[in-house]
Amino acid sequence: MRRTKDRDNFLTSLFVPIHSRNAFFAIRAFHAELGSVRSLSRGNASAAGIRLAYWRDMIQNVLRDGNVTDHPIGIALHEASMKHDLLPRWFERAIEARSSVLDENTALMPPTLGDAEDYADSVWGSSLFSVLECLSVTDDHAYDAASCVGRSLGLVALIRSIAIELGAGNKVTIPEGGYGLTSEMESPDDLAVLSELLCTRANDYLHDAQINIEKIGDKTSQRRACIAMLPSLVGKRFIHDLSKIEYEIRAKAILRPQPVFSLQFSMLRSVLTRKIY
Repeated sequence: MRRTKDRDNFLTSLFVPIHSRNAFFAIRAFHAELGSVRSLSRGNASAAGIRLAYWRDMIQNVLRDGNVTDHPIGIALHEASMKHDLLPRWFERAIEARSSVLDENTALMPPTLGDAEDYADSVWGSSLFSVLECLSVTDDHAYDAASCVGRSLGLVALIRSIAIELGAGNKVTIPEGGYGLTSEMESPDDLAVLSELLCTRANDYLHDAQINIEKIGDKTSQRRACIAMLPSLVGKRFIHDLSKIEYEIRAKAILRPQPVFSLQFSMLRSVLTRKIY
């Protein structure tokens, strides 16, 4: 995992126990590959579908059938599964979710806010479920927290995607009625309404995640759950920064990387206090 390519998860890995770190890298590498499928396919839905089918077959071959593959990620996942008994269903769930948005019309904005949140849970939440497994966290409240964090991360990613599209001069059309908003949102005020809506929902999910973390039975599992969910701190700070500029989603400053030292300190404090919110 390169520090510059997946910086937030690289910083998270510094807090992952040594015996779980290789599994963490394998999980993150797999999901990074899924996340790059559309861009690598240059928007070609058929090509993207073929790539996803390749990863679907790999999960079947490696995690369900227990076979060894010659692909580096497949090898790493096989070793991680042998050590941590990773469930294939979370990987398959993420693949199916990615497969559902290959169409150009749904790639950026799912039809409804509920669809956007469910998609986020299936993609980001599933990734966190696997990380919890490699950290030996089994408490149901941890998985409820991970589902909330996954939804929050997905909504933040949606906001960032909209900002990138607008920055490139592209028009963003909101599905009619799907977000309780009109489909034509072109003025700064309209976009701020959308941005605030998504930020509020994302922030609420982080609050709910913290409530579930506090319900986890022992402090060790609480701390490990917080480690799994450290990427949420990036989203939390993004929401805070956007609120300070009145949710002006066109502002270029919101897409700048957050300072590494400050982010590392926030992660350390989160692990020590067992709080992500």
